[in-house]
Amino acid sequence: MQLDIFADLPLPAAASVPVFQQPPAPADLAQATRFRPAPVSVDEILLHHLSAARIEGTCVRLVEQLDRKLYLALDKLLQALGGKWSRKDKAHVFDTDAAELIDTFLLTRLIPENRVLDPQKTFGFFQTPPALARQLVRLIDLKPDMHIMEPNAGVGRLIDAVLEITGAPHLLTGVEIQPALVEALRKRYPACTIHEGDFLSVEPMPIFDAAVLNPPFAGSADVRLVLQAMQWLRRSGQLAAILSAGVQFRTGKLYDQLRALQSSGSLLIPNPPESFKAEGTGVQTVMLTLRKA
Repeated sequence: MQLDIFADLPLPAAASVPVFQQPPAPADLAQATRFRPAPVSVDEILLHHLSAARIEGTCVRLVEQLDRKLYLALDKLLQALGGKWSRKDKAHVFDTDAAELIDTFLLTRLIPENRVLDPQKTFGFFQTPPALARQLVRLIDLKPDMHIMEPNAGVGRLIDAVLEITGAPHLLTGVEIQPALVEALRKRYPACTIHEGDFLSVEPMPIFDAAVLNPPFAGSADVRLVLQAMQWLRRSGQLAAILSAGVQFRTGKLYDQLRALQSSGSLLIPNPPESFKAEGTGVQTVMLTLRKA
């Protein structure tokens, strides 16, 4: 879907924000998944080598030279995830899409009990815990006269946190792809500008002073959205985001682009392991701040 939005930055007249009950997420946005601990000690070295593996369909190949202890740990982990070593393929072979299972483990550091997963459902919608939302937005210097965007508005947890600081709903723009959530957001925040559609489908224009976001993590969507959001910022614009902890060790073009944006003033703060426990997930996360040069 292409969105013809932001062109003139439509801003409704200022108004107080009424207090609504937290709009519920549609039932199909989250999928209950049971997990169990990994059979090996999980550290950053193991995660780095797992993220560097070459994944082709159902095959996972460890392409880096490993010492025996590390190889045995990775082999045991891949077997626990459902992979079986194949001499013929020179790979651990799974009975389903290996990328989904590896992505799941990198996000949670846990073994999913059910092997067939839809990561977009399992990891696509995590409401931001209110305390964490407040902590995130206070990492950057928000002012009442700033134009601020939230590219994945969800149920409005970050919008609430921003408005506690700025008190300026008419200067806040949110984007949300789920129609049910868009409707709820527009009712709850009538003075904010809420757009429906895919944030990544819009050609960026540098018209915002700040962006705050807690994007979906699956398939490196969190990094893609941060890179896109940075293009919407004016010079010296600020960004604060909650990301998968995988950004600390994962490799590839997207992660290189993200690291290139980090400056001496950037912050990368690991969140406590159970930060999202109240939202029904053990996903490991960090908070990142960036400033546009």
